[in-house]
Amino acid sequence: MNGKRIRLGHYMTGHDHSAAKLGCALSHPELFEVVGCVAESPEREAELRGREPYSSVRFMTRDQLLEEGIDAVLVESYDLDLVRDSVFWAENGIHIHMDKPAGGSVDEFAALLRTCRRTGARLQTAYMYRYNPAFLDCKRRIASGELGEIYQVCAVMNTCHDPEKRRWISRLPGGIMFYLGCHMADLVCNIMGMPDDIHAYIKRTGFDGVDCQDFALAAFEYPHGVSIVEAASTEVNGYGRRQLVVCGSEGTYEIMPLECPMKAYLTLKRDSRTYRDCRRQLDFPKDLSGTARYDDLLYDFAAMVRGEKENPYSFEYELNLHRIIMYCCGAGNDWKTPVSI
Repeated sequence: MNGKRIRLGHYMTGHDHSAAKLGCALSHPELFEVVGCVAESPEREAELRGREPYSSVRFMTRDQLLEEGIDAVLVESYDLDLVRDSVFWAENGIHIHMDKPAGGSVDEFAALLRTCRRTGARLQTAYMYRYNPAFLDCKRRIASGELGEIYQVCAVMNTCHDPEKRRWISRLPGGIMFYLGCHMADLVCNIMGMPDDIHAYIKRTGFDGVDCQDFALAAFEYPHGVSIVEAASTEVNGYGRRQLVVCGSEGTYEIMPLECPMKAYLTLKRDSRTYRDCRRQLDFPKDLSGTARYDDLLYDFAAMVRGEKENPYSFEYELNLHRIIMYCCGAGNDWKTPVSI
């Protein structure tokens, strides 16, 4: 279907990114024809009908959406239902953009990937920071050797959630590690590969009387250093301190905040002075606010659906990443034994 508009469905609405993701697809009519949306229940449909962007699409049942002849689907279910709700589309050979993380069961996610491989359904998981312009620039500099040998990545994704949101997060395995830490585990593994060992810590602050696993930290061991994944739900101005710091023998790359506004800094060893801040700020004009946060993610998905490119993230990478995330969430699963799909 090279060059044609993609007939796109939107399946379920419970994920935090559902509305913005649908809004992003609607903002690119040159790429997507949004055919319809399936809500969790008639009550949920009635609740959303008058809200943007849902008011701009037709609501229908799952079978009706399939009968419309869609090419691809955005699966935007509640986090723990994502994999279960993607199976139907995979079995029917429909290409899937599935939000993240990949559910609460490693085995169920592996089964979904096997189904996708069998039917030819392409699957993109929605880790949007993979497409952050500064992150991509950092990866290019690493690949060119500009930063030298990378020995540490520090990835932090903190927020100051209200008590109601933390009560909701308490339903997730591993709490904030599952909800936000998954993004940072992806960035670390993206740059450093799979670790030799992991030491994970999940704590409960108990603030506001909420019983939630709202602070998490994991240390990923590598031969020449230790990388850090951190996620917290209670940090004042945590959003402003969301960061990725990549340290190499020849330079350091910093992104902080990660977005809104995204600010990135580069320090090369040859330009640095001991006991001086020698960073230089890099210029990235792209605005990542609103639906634009997902532009490059969906551009890539469209290219995959059209057959113009292969998914840069293999099924094996996605499965190994999810095994690591679940281990960090306290699942106690085996994440070291190599697996294949």
